[in-house]
Amino acid sequence: MAQDLANWDAAYSQRQRQRGLTRDASLAQNAYTTFLSQQRGDRNLLDVNKSMTQGLEKLGSSFAHRGIANSGLANQGKSDYNDSWVQQNQAITDGMDQTKQNEVFSNNNAWNSYNTGQADDELAKQNDILSTAASLKQFQPFLG
Repeated sequence: MAQDLANWDAAYSQRQRQRGLTRDASLAQNAYTTFLSQQRGDRNLLDVNKSMTQGLEKLGSSFAHRGIANSGLANQGKSDYNDSWVQQNQAITDGMDQTKQNEVFSNNNAWNSYNTGQADDELAKQNDILSTAASLKQFQPFLG
């Protein structure tokens, strides 16, 4: 009986360690993925802003070259250009935000899996204790 308990405790400790390692690996992977995504998003924002700034200068000079710098057509072109710029920035920012949300979701899943496994093991341990107590109860008449 004592050997069974020792084996059960060893197995319980091993499962607990393994679940902890799995959880920690998942949390680390999520953090690194988010870090890389944020770096990529920051670079993309810089690239878009740089190219759009350079393009805006060219856009203005192209309207001036044609002599329509203050026309409705030029204003509409600049407005469309700015709308495109904002949309590109928003798309990149939304992607970065989505990555952060995915990290939170994945981290919650890792913790839930760990906690569920711990609770399952604790329940199994309690059931084993109850089962052992019930089997020992049958010897009560012999103990006086």
